[in-house]
Amino acid sequence: METLVGEFKRRNEEAKAHRSRLLAAWQKVTRYVLPYSGRYYQSERDKSVAFAPILDNQAAWAHDVLVAGISAGAFPQSMPWVGLRLKNSKTEEGGIGAEYCDAVADVIHATYSQANVYPSLRHCVSEMSAYGPGCLIVEEHEENILHLHKLTAGEFCFERDFDGYVSALFREFTSTVGAVVDQFGYDACRQDVQIAWDQKKYGQEVRLLHVIDERKRRDPSLDDNQNMPWRSVYIDLASSDTEPPLRESGYPFMPVLGPRWSVIGSDTYGTSAVLRAMGDISGLQHKHTRLGESIDRMTRPATQGPADVEEVQTLPGSHTRTNGGARIEPIGVSVLPLQHLKELIDDDRMRIARALYADVFQAFLGDQRSGVTAREIMARTQEKVQGMAPVLNNIDHELLRPLVKMTIWFLAQRGMLPPAPPELGGEEMEIEFVSPLFRAMKAEQSRGTMQLLEMIAQLGTVPGWDHVRDRA
Repeated sequence: METLVGEFKRRNEEAKAHRSRLLAAWQKVTRYVLPYSGRYYQSERDKSVAFAPILDNQAAWAHDVLVAGISAGAFPQSMPWVGLRLKNSKTEEGGIGAEYCDAVADVIHATYSQANVYPSLRHCVSEMSAYGPGCLIVEEHEENILHLHKLTAGEFCFERDFDGYVSALFREFTSTVGAVVDQFGYDACRQDVQIAWDQKKYGQEVRLLHVIDERKRRDPSLDDNQNMPWRSVYIDLASSDTEPPLRESGYPFMPVLGPRWSVIGSDTYGTSAVLRAMGDISGLQHKHTRLGESIDRMTRPATQGPADVEEVQTLPGSHTRTNGGARIEPIGVSVLPLQHLKELIDDDRMRIARALYADVFQAFLGDQRSGVTAREIMARTQEKVQGMAPVLNNIDHELLRPLVKMTIWFLAQRGMLPPAPPELGGEEMEIEFVSPLFRAMKAEQSRGTMQLLEMIAQLGTVPGWDHVRDRA
């Protein structure tokens, strides 16, 4: 019979095999856009990914603009963005329900201000827009209510359920003997780790596997860690399948947020804005390489000369000795069409900016026209934001909404929510986001509905189309 450790090791290898087709593309993102993100090495702790110098940082700049725009527009730290309302609109009309919802939202915003929520959300959006999936682990924190652990591409694998939500997380990471013994205890560690501890080799590396998945078999009448709906298991990858895990605990809900930038079908990891522009991004670096080579050919061309001259001095003011009238001449010097190459580079830069939505968030920076009205600016903004509606929907349903629900649960467990008025009678609340990006998206959707109704009303005035007006 397969043991728990053996099961998780097998499932981890299966998840890694499923993810392996994406690693080559993710490594290109790390090389050309985010050189300090992504983890693809397992042999050394905290090993930085080797990468060549980025010759043109257009993609990195456009990605930064995209992440900053979404962060400021979807979850701005300077203004409230979480809205709550009661499901029963009649209860809301009395005013008491609205006041209570606003009070709960204020507590949520105060909690986010003291925790590491905003830098973690920004990191997650950065990973989503670059690689496709983002990953955050939400843990309860003694002082700050909650704490978000940030993961990067290459160090985690997912399993998803029928609805597309994360059902299992597999995370391989490297720790040290000292950290493992402090975290899990001396007796829980395998013999080699205990020997290293006894020999004071506290910095020796230990490879661990952390798994979070649904506990299929449990006793619902018990609320201890071994019977919670979700389990968290730490395993020493060097241990045998028959050895027990380092620790098994549990969660009352799935603490992993695994949002995706864009999803096609049942894709586990999705795709991203950067991956869609990778052809232009890699082509831009290639053209810069050729541009540099062309400049070198014109300024420092290859030479030919007497056979007895072993070394040619090419630095300014240098002197090369030759016999008699022998000369050292350049080979095939020609003026290359650099301007045409620069135009191709500019085309790549423009396409990259558009693919990464830089024009959405910087649409008016270069607009020097006078007399541009606020209504015109709002209309143009709404049209551009509408193109990002699928991405904003994913951020809503796979990232922000689950995070708010977890936050409310943590606050309720600690008794930190304001007491509900008895008039509400246990009425449930709904989450709605009131940040600028979500408001602009809803406004554009409402405008489309109004235009449809106006068209139907106009059709009702046409002879023979009276039934359209009546049914509308």
